[in-house]
Amino acid sequence: MPVLSTGRLLFGVVPALVAAVLAVSIQAVASAAPATWGYNYYGQLGDGTNTNRTLPVQVAGLPEITQIACEHYHTLALGADGAVWTWGGNGHGQLGDGSVADRWAPGQVVGLTGCIAVGGGDWHSLALKADGTVWAWGRNETGQLGDGTTVGRRTPVKVTGLSDVVAIASGAWHSLALTADGAVWAWGGSFGGAIGDGTSTNRLVPVRVQGLTGIIAISGTGHHGLAVRSDGTLWAWGANTYGQIGDGTTQDRYSPVRVLLPSGVIAVSGGALHNMALLSDGSVWTWGRNHDGQLGDGTLTDRWMPVQVQGLPSCTAVAAGDVHSMALGADTIVRSWGLNSSGQLGTGGTTSSSVPVPVAGSTGTGAVDAGYLHSGSLPAPPQPSPTTLYTVDRTGTITESIRMRAYLRRVSDLAWLAGRVVMMNVDGSHVGSAVTNPSGMAYLDWTIAPGTATRSIAATHLGDVYYAASSASATLTALTQDTTLTVPSRSGEIGDSVLLKAYLYWGPMHLPAQGKVLTFAVDGTVVGSVATNPNGRSLLAYVPLEGEGPGARSLTVQWPGDGGYRAASTTATLGVDQAPSYLWLASRSAQRGANTYLRAYLRRLPDYSWLTNRTIRFSVDGTVLGAAVTESGGRASYLFAVTAETALGDHPMVAAFDGDPWYMPHGSAGVLTVTP
Repeated sequence: MPVLSTGRLLFGVVPALVAAVLAVSIQAVASAAPATWGYNYYGQLGDGTNTNRTLPVQVAGLPEITQIACEHYHTLALGADGAVWTWGGNGHGQLGDGSVADRWAPGQVVGLTGCIAVGGGDWHSLALKADGTVWAWGRNETGQLGDGTTVGRRTPVKVTGLSDVVAIASGAWHSLALTADGAVWAWGGSFGGAIGDGTSTNRLVPVRVQGLTGIIAISGTGHHGLAVRSDGTLWAWGANTYGQIGDGTTQDRYSPVRVLLPSGVIAVSGGALHNMALLSDGSVWTWGRNHDGQLGDGTLTDRWMPVQVQGLPSCTAVAAGDVHSMALGADTIVRSWGLNSSGQLGTGGTTSSSVPVPVAGSTGTGAVDAGYLHSGSLPAPPQPSPTTLYTVDRTGTITESIRMRAYLRRVSDLAWLAGRVVMMNVDGSHVGSAVTNPSGMAYLDWTIAPGTATRSIAATHLGDVYYAASSASATLTALTQDTTLTVPSRSGEIGDSVLLKAYLYWGPMHLPAQGKVLTFAVDGTVVGSVATNPNGRSLLAYVPLEGEGPGARSLTVQWPGDGGYRAASTTATLGVDQAPSYLWLASRSAQRGANTYLRAYLRRLPDYSWLTNRTIRFSVDGTVLGAAVTESGGRASYLFAVTAETALGDHPMVAAFDGDPWYMPHGSAGVLTVTP
């Protein structure tokens, strides 16, 4: 249940997002003896007795300790030399000493060296080595040891298939690991979806939790899991009977969903059925089961969404037990609340509290952790150990991904520091955070945004009570993308819409460039601008004008370029043909000896728009009478005098348009009926 990157063991004086992975790497940082208090039936307080303690007592017989992890009925401690110490209940071999005998005082785990983090679940334990491997021991009936079996182990075995791990965490019957690439892995029991792979299937070896990327901290407890993303959002999955997922429901989640908290989460800790989050403003939020006041909001009401704990100063760490909670203030005082049946609140009595109360004698605390019914703490060291951080110059092409790297060492012996969060900025803007791996390297894959060619990379480790802050800078050279502009030649008729096309691609793979505005010009005159679609294609409907005449015209398309893509220009041919015309002559009736207007109407095809200023010739009985020019509405009117000698009856009429450079010729026939 402890969260070795953010969980119940957390360290104070954490000013920003880097707080998320404090407990993973505290190599060779000396601390005074840990203190414990609360339930002690199995000797989990490590004071040589099985007497409950309502006030903190020191654990004797230990070397320099850098981490303490309080579990269900047992406790673990990490030595500055990388050895692991345990005490308390051992019915399933969770103490790792080769036996199943409870121990009331600390003893060393068999065969473990070079460790940088410890923790465990109800009846199993975990350790992370500096080489990025994970080791486990204890109960294994749901596969929580991750060795591909369900056989319990009294001494540590290596978890299968994991490398480059930077943080570990554990639930009651499952385990979690965070790798340096920001992925989360889970194995063991999947009650309510605790594995987060979309199923309820137990996993005997690690599988990847669905949909989680850019993770910098994890927590697992009960039958659910929690993960902090580099953008400060919190995600959860698993059993949700009491709203412990924090999404406003009690529906189990078999893959991660976002907890209904704003961005800015810097630390998280899971209890059995409730959770805690610390935000960058120092506020503490809780949600889930509250039957014992463990949410600290002054009520016993379960909360399906996070609520802020009142009455706390600005805090630097949080730790959730099964039925109680703790927060470490910036004033280095620990405050606790919830069930106090065994003195786990550390107040000197057994009175429970639904609001925060101070732990007696806790001033100067640097880390806290909470188990089932007991608690533990470490004092803050005299001063943080100095660190050095350096990063490297990078060169890449805009819109492509580069890997930014930073390396963190301890100054005293130049040892690499694993499990520390490093923030990455470009030109002063935060682009993400990453966790250092066992080689001390934090890497962040980032897509270069459009902008200037030369930019500044800044890597920052903000530090904590154990390690001092450090920073480094480098140069990012951002190259623009080569582009290819393709424009096919087109053809059409005057007055008819022609669909002009252009295609913009970038890079050697000719990938589509979306959302880039291309400008179209015909014979040097801009006729429109259109943005490219997801296929890199830009389409513009264009109607060739009459005055330009038929024939070949120059079609030019230009892309002016921007901070990410180089400019391009291409010319093709637009072939323009004469458009068909349509002439209609209206039949007429006129009296002998009277005048009448012969009328014809000229349209353009295919849009049937009227054509003006076109000459129409009129003929009657095969004799050309004369011509008229079309006016508004495409009408041409010719005044014809019907003489007294004109024969009565029907006379054939013809109107003709002889065509011009823009429109094809057309004629129409009609009848002139002469009456007495």
